[in-house]
Amino acid sequence: MVRMSNRQGLTLIELLTVVVIIGILASMAITSMGKDRDARQFSAAAREVLTALNSGRSEAISSGRNVVVDDSVNGDGATQVVVFRDVDDNWTFTDGTDVMVVRVTFPRAAELQAAIDAHAFNPRGQLIATTGMVSVLSFSICESLDGGGCGAGSSYVTYTVNPVGVVTSANGVL
Repeated sequence: MVRMSNRQGLTLIELLTVVVIIGILASMAITSMGKDRDARQFSAAAREVLTALNSGRSEAISSGRNVVVDDSVNGDGATQVVVFRDVDDNWTFTDGTDVMVVRVTFPRAAELQAAIDAHAFNPRGQLIATTGMVSVLSFSICESLDGGGCGAGSSYVTYTVNPVGVVTSANGVL
């Protein structure tokens, strides 16, 4: 006589298979969310730099003073773009004297590709170099891949400030 049993529930192997599949899917989702967060941070930094440059030009015109655009490194080693009203006309930020307009600190996901080498917007809104001559400024930030720096496949934004102070940006992929 063959006995038919009503099977209720799952075997241990079936249950473990389902748990493993759920674990794999969850790990893929978490990795994807981390990359999305880095891309959002990079995009935010790119927009902030564009705003900082335009704010610097506006501040120079409205204050009647040179407003310097430079890069620096903060105490945590993060790269920054600093825009400040240069009250003492020495082209370097002096606490207590100069007035900070904007400071953009790059997140881990973004990295400056070339030094800015102090430029300033003069009171007429023109971009000048430390020599006082009208100049052009061009620099890029790129999306650091997995914290390992920029490389093939990195997104980047290049900023150009022409001699009359007009700021443009262009996006691309290395």
